[in-house]
Amino acid sequence: MLSTPMLKEGLKAPDFALKGTDNATHALGDFKGHVLVLFLYIKDDTPICTIEAIEFNKLIDEFGAAGAVVVGLSNDFLDAHHKFKEKHRLKMLLLADPTCSTIKAYGSYGSPEFLKMGAHRDTFVIDGDGTIIKIYRKVQDCHKHPAEVLLFIKNSVMR
Repeated sequence: MLSTPMLKEGLKAPDFALKGTDNATHALGDFKGHVLVLFLYIKDDTPICTIEAIEFNKLIDEFGAAGAVVVGLSNDFLDAHHKFKEKHRLKMLLLADPTCSTIKAYGSYGSPEFLKMGAHRDTFVIDGDGTIIKIYRKVQDCHKHPAEVLLFIKNSVMR
C-alpha cells in the first residue's frame, strides 16, 4: 500500500536529502541543469536488480553524452551500496534510503516480489528543472530497460 498519492509525469519531483556512495549528501537540486535518471530498485546484489544496475552501467557514458546523470536508489544501507558498487564496478552514484522516506515520497514503496517492504523497481526521468518527464513503474525487463530509457532521452530530451 502506498503512503502518498501516485506521482505523475508533469509534476515536480519530490526533493530528497540522501547520503550517496561518494559519502556526500545529495538533494534533487544538485542535479539542476541535467536530466536525472533515478532508478529505484529492491535490494543490492539480488539477481534482477544487479542486472538492471549493470545494464545502466554499460550505457553510463551514453547517458552522460545525452546530458543525463544515472543514480540508483534503494533502502539498503550505505555500506551495502559500497560493496555492491565495488563488486560490479558500477560507475553511477547509489543513494541510501534506509528509512524509505524518499521511496515513499515517490510512491514506490510496498511489498515487491520479496516479502520485505521496500522499493519497487521504478525509474523516474526528471528534467533539469525538477519536473518528472517520464515514469516507468514496476520494471520487468531489466536487460532492456536502461536502453529504453536512453532512447527516450535521446528522442525526447535531446531535440
